[in-house]
Amino acid sequence: MKIFVTGAAGLIGRKTSCALRRRGWTVYGCDLPAHSEKLKNIVGCDLREALPDNFFNDYDVVVHLAGHPNAGTAPQDQIFKDNTAINENVFTSALASGVRKIVFASSVQVFNGWENNAPRFRPSSPCYLPLDGNLPANAANAYSRSKLIAEQRLQTICEQRAIDVVVLRFPWVFGSGKFFHFFFFAPAGKMRHGPYFGFAWVQEVLSWLVSR
Repeated sequence: MKIFVTGAAGLIGRKTSCALRRRGWTVYGCDLPAHSEKLKNIVGCDLREALPDNFFNDYDVVVHLAGHPNAGTAPQDQIFKDNTAINENVFTSALASGVRKIVFASSVQVFNGWENNAPRFRPSSPCYLPLDGNLPANAANAYSRSKLIAEQRLQTICEQRAIDVVVLRFPWVFGSGKFFHFFFFAPAGKMRHGPYFGFAWVQEVLSWLVSR
């Protein structure tokens, strides 16, 4: 099986690519040119620009991880513009290339993303826990809206084109070093008394991804 990973130079992308190769699959990927230099089997490209129809030719699966990783990386209008362009370009090229499956990294912020003017680390307050697929969407910022729009586009693709689609709504993903950074800046007491921050160790995320 041949798999293409977008955002392959990021925290999740690097580890996903390695985990898939250990399973014996052929894995290539892409990321922004500045991030992909000197990384094996990763090409540099800007997915905000339209892709050739054959960009994913000969690949069975696209694992789409590229895009702004959270709501605080850029101005809100820029996050929305970039993420929606990246998602549409990847999905359109994957369809034209005959890809059999798309795995998309969405976010739990689709359930309850904080508002644009809220503090960066404001916790979420879902109407019930644990979360499940029946919880209605409440995309309150540009980042979460870009994820929700991508999910809706993929649902249409799945229904109309008979392509397998997997959407994973990730919480805050942390790896080595990021765990302590997260708790250092989190408001005191919020981890024990609701509202809640959702978070996951990157190795847990890998188990979700490679099993899809």
